[in-house]
Amino acid sequence: MAYGSIILFTKDFPSLEGGGKAIRLVHWLTYLAHHYAKVYCIYFHPPGRMEDVHFLKFDNLIFIPVELQKQPAWIAFWRRFIYGFFKPSRYSIFWYWNMKPEDHQKISSLVNQADAIMIFRLYMFPVLVDFLTFSTSDAQISVDMDDAETDTYQQLTRLQWKNRNLKDWCISKIGLFYMRYYERNIPGQVNTIYFSNKKDIYKHRTNYSGKQVLHFSNKIPVIPRERRITKNRDTVLFVGTLNYYPNLDAIEFLINKIWPLIVKSLPAAKLIIAGSKPGDRLKRLIQPNTSISLIENPPSIQDVFEKANILIVPLRAGGGTRRLRLLSSS
Repeated sequence: MAYGSIILFTKDFPSLEGGGKAIRLVHWLTYLAHHYAKVYCIYFHPPGRMEDVHFLKFDNLIFIPVELQKQPAWIAFWRRFIYGFFKPSRYSIFWYWNMKPEDHQKISSLVNQADAIMIFRLYMFPVLVDFLTFSTSDAQISVDMDDAETDTYQQLTRLQWKNRNLKDWCISKIGLFYMRYYERNIPGQVNTIYFSNKKDIYKHRTNYSGKQVLHFSNKIPVIPRERRITKNRDTVLFVGTLNYYPNLDAIEFLINKIWPLIVKSLPAAKLIIAGSKPGDRLKRLIQPNTSISLIENPPSIQDVFEKANILIVPLRAGGGTRRLRLLSSS
């Protein structure tokens, strides 16, 4: 039986070609489309950046892209600093006060009519605060925490301090402060909290007494293939967003500590590192090693998976989705 309408707020883009969060969002939208008569996915995106969602074939899924307006970097910095210090509930990694007035009005109208509201990921908390301030809705409100963000930030700060990455350490420390604030203040404004990891449920259930704390797993769609691909059994693949600190740390650990041992035992071995937004630091690390190749911003992750026989995920921080069964062998 389908319920009424639900609004999902997100800054992530649903995609089977993206990272773990993008795939998790596809799973959520698929689930909601089977349980609600109308699903409004409100996606905030930078100017000019809009992608195709044709693969989500649901008549009751209404995708509402909201383009954020540009502002000078120095204004964004000081707004972020001042609002974050004096009013932490307004701190966020994107600034929704740059939204066009007509978009704000349209979303407020939808919020007042919705039966349920979902905030996808903790950093969207300011959206919840803003729109519910003007809302007369009695909607049931949920937030998908995915991984426990404070745990991730704590792992990052320990790793960055150990590696003497002081700039990244300072940024993560600030992020940790606000994530703790959000985790303390969210329970008073929502009905249900979701985690991707069952361990997080048991850990945080006492912190959120009086609220539903539930598990929503990360599921990976298996995509059928028309032909069988003969893969190189000596080729290893690492795939991920390449400017994300846990991934960058994992690659450095892989190249400096793990890969020399593999090549010593298997001289013909090849390593492919694939993903979006690789920086100069990563390129300099890969360049001297002829057994390692970089696939930058691949148009299709499926095609990348077909080039290797082994997937390696040597993460030392963060959680995330392990895409071990993204492709079908058929």
